[in-house]
Amino acid sequence: MKQYLIFSLCIIILTISSCNHKQNPLDLPQNLEIIPSIDNSTDIYFDYENQVVVYLNTDKLNLHALSEVFEWAETKEKYSEIAFIFYLSGQDKEKIERELNNYHFPFPVLYDPSGSFFQQNKLDTVSLDNKNLLPFLVKKHQVQGLAQIGVTKHFQQQLEYLLNENK
Repeated sequence: MKQYLIFSLCIIILTISSCNHKQNPLDLPQNLEIIPSIDNSTDIYFDYENQVVVYLNTDKLNLHALSEVFEWAETKEKYSEIAFIFYLSGQDKEKIERELNNYHFPFPVLYDPSGSFFQQNKLDTVSLDNKNLLPFLVKKHQVQGLAQIGVTKHFQQQLEYLLNENK
């Protein structure tokens, strides 16, 4: 419970700081190895207008943010009009695959051992203390802010707003 509370507080702090990230394009590398989802899907939708793009450095953080606690399967089903794109950097691919399977993670992920997503988007310049987990809300390839993936109810409100903005 303590780990969940700390994680949630970190996500809230990230979201408060998100004003620095609005309206910036993200470069989404597509030539990376794909780790299939629990149902063996390798489909990643780079061309969707609405996206959630998540970068996670697994050498520095565990994959708890991708666990079933955060209702990823329900989110995938409910928000099928949104592409969920995950970049996982880290050297231990087998550990990543094992944890994703244990969490029954419903999305394929891009395995990015060298951190090319982080480097291409110059995320080292982001004015946040913790740059090991960066979840972005993206509309028409422009960053709208940071997604609060650790606070499920608020995250779903953000997704509703993303879908309904400028309709």
